[in-house]
Amino acid sequence: MSIQQQTKDAIIAFIREHEGKIEKLPSEQEFAKLLGVSRATVREAIKVLVNENIVYSRHGVGTFIVKGTSQLSTSMNILESWTTIISKHGFTPGTQDVIIELREADEKIAEKLGIHVGDNVVYLERLRTADGKPVVFVIDYAKYHEGMIQRYKETLPESFLAFIEDYTNSYLDHVICRIQPVSATGEIQKKLRQVHSHPLLFLEQVHCTQHGDPFFYSESYVISEMLQFNIIRKKPT
Repeated sequence: MSIQQQTKDAIIAFIREHEGKIEKLPSEQEFAKLLGVSRATVREAIKVLVNENIVYSRHGVGTFIVKGTSQLSTSMNILESWTTIISKHGFTPGTQDVIIELREADEKIAEKLGIHVGDNVVYLERLRTADGKPVVFVIDYAKYHEGMIQRYKETLPESFLAFIEDYTNSYLDHVICRIQPVSATGEIQKKLRQVHSHPLLFLEQVHCTQHGDPFFYSESYVISEMLQFNIIRKKPT
């Protein structure tokens, strides 16, 4: 792990420890002395935290904690696994209630993956947690490769995205994503261990290679009070 990543993680831990007690962070110089690193390293770590909407800076005044940083947040402009999103906020990612099996693609899945109806696909469902708390229930459908299911069961990786890239020696370049608000009802509510119906964000994502070929399709039910998405909108040029 790089010194910048270690510094970023240490600042996140500081924020969590002092949550609700302070609004303004110590100066770069104070953090550098506290963490035993250079001011330049602290400055770069804070830039990353600003981009991730965990802190914000006011020129000549200082760096401040964004309210609600105990909530996970991520940019829609960046392709990250759930494991990365959870880890970068200082939480321990977890995976529970895993079901992985071989299935035949129906018409919908065949269309999403660019394959034929009846072709074999890997079906994977699981609950992703942060420090043991449910965050998102995920269902993935991936193009089948020989031995993939057995390898997954043997290694039980946290990140399915990283697992697929490693197993198939592929690079997943981008996703085509659709988001809509839904309510946690019935089976999904049970999967997320919600006693009452809560607002969810439903993400449909087709993960593609650098050549635009669909590789796996996912349906994610995100507890909206646990995770927020940010997006940068620019004027047309």
